[in-house]
Amino acid sequence: MSLFHLFRSPLPELKPTLGKFLSLMAVLMGLAWISVSGCMGQRSLDYKVFRIGRDASWYPLQLMGKEKNMVAFTNEMMLAIAKEEGFHFEILDVRSHTLFEDLERGSYDAVFSALMPNVLNREKYEFSAPFFSVGPVLVVPKSSPVNSLVGMEGKIIGVQRGSSLVFTISQYPSLLFAPFDQISNALESMFDNKIDGVIMDLMTAYSQGYYTGQLKVITPPLTDEGLRLVAKHGVASTYLLTRFNQGLKKIEADGTYQKLLVKWGLTNPNNEP
Repeated sequence: MSLFHLFRSPLPELKPTLGKFLSLMAVLMGLAWISVSGCMGQRSLDYKVFRIGRDASWYPLQLMGKEKNMVAFTNEMMLAIAKEEGFHFEILDVRSHTLFEDLERGSYDAVFSALMPNVLNREKYEFSAPFFSVGPVLVVPKSSPVNSLVGMEGKIIGVQRGSSLVFTISQYPSLLFAPFDQISNALESMFDNKIDGVIMDLMTAYSQGYYTGQLKVITPPLTDEGLRLVAKHGVASTYLLTRFNQGLKKIEADGTYQKLLVKWGLTNPNNEP
């Protein structure tokens, strides 16, 4: 049985002539080169230092004074992930208005961003899994017996006009929503017992009395908004984001992720009820 038949090759049977022998050798050498090139490409990425751009102000996110905490957290998170996955990186802090311009020019391999991974953006960029969720959450008074969104059926929930959640309100037909121009007005109405809860962005919720016993957060984030690694489409980008996602899962599973959040005064909203 011939070697080519074993591999179901479409090549015809070869006669033992010098020309065809040389043709066969050329084919085999070509296949060997492709294999070696693939290995070299993989190895070159293993030794590549990935450049990651970061706007240390995290604009347009409102981190409520936790901007430096997030910088320190991402530094240590990336070190932990890179150690798990064996890749190399450097982070460059830049201004927000040049972040994506520089990514487009190839100054960075990826950037930290809260850009939403919608259909339009996915045509242009690759996105990692979120490493920090920032979507809106539902808060109620600490004394409220309600502990889930389902428990708010028939109750009035305050939302800020123009918030991202306005577009998903139709998913909750049994809930009643009251729009407010300012989220502070919604909170006042809740404490005056005029409404039963307020949907607000996560960082604002945790800075508006959550830790002083006035409020409780009863949902995880209601949208998939969050900080991610964002990169242009390409082999190197896929390599980086795949290893980032794998490493993120590992440090979440072994408790490293949660320890870093606690160390830098941040919260994991997905651990909330």
